[in-house]
Amino acid sequence: MPRVLVINECVEHAGRLQQALLENGHEVLATRLLSEQWIGQIEALQPDLVVMDIALPDSRLLDQIRTISSRWPRPVVIFADQDDSEIMAAAVDAGVHAYVVDGFDGRRLGSILDVAVARFRVYQTLRDELDRTRSSLRERKLVDRAKGILMNKRHWSEEQAYRALQKMAMDQNRRLADVAERLIEMSELFE
Repeated sequence: MPRVLVINECVEHAGRLQQALLENGHEVLATRLLSEQWIGQIEALQPDLVVMDIALPDSRLLDQIRTISSRWPRPVVIFADQDDSEIMAAAVDAGVHAYVVDGFDGRRLGSILDVAVARFRVYQTLRDELDRTRSSLRERKLVDRAKGILMNKRHWSEEQAYRALQKMAMDQNRRLADVAERLIEMSELFE
């Protein structure tokens, strides 16, 4: 059963959305007003998704959503009363996975949340892949730089320098990139 944190602009709308979520098989962990300090509830409650029912997101709310996306990634759904294409684009850029105009319809709620969760998973997969690629590139640059230092100082071939780095990594039971980084640091000390 997916666990949901509901954020509303007014108390009157909270009951309808909460009831629709329960009817669609979701557990409502808490309902908070937009004016409250709700962002800390993400860390405390660890909801599976955040559902917001508001008239129109402002820049402050979009900044809060960016914080959620970077610190505690999870699907975010906004049901807005007003249509504004620039704000929709900014909301998606901030980390909103579904943006629905003209409020919510209980009959479509399950589908909307399912799509938001699916989009979130795709986004997270791409983000994780990008992080791995960046890390791999950084490690490769370190190894290449360390090889260059060894080639220059010892007059070794690239293969000899690489094998020396590999041997150091094995002897020290460390990753190749860590050994390369350490060698670069030591080299900079003596320059």
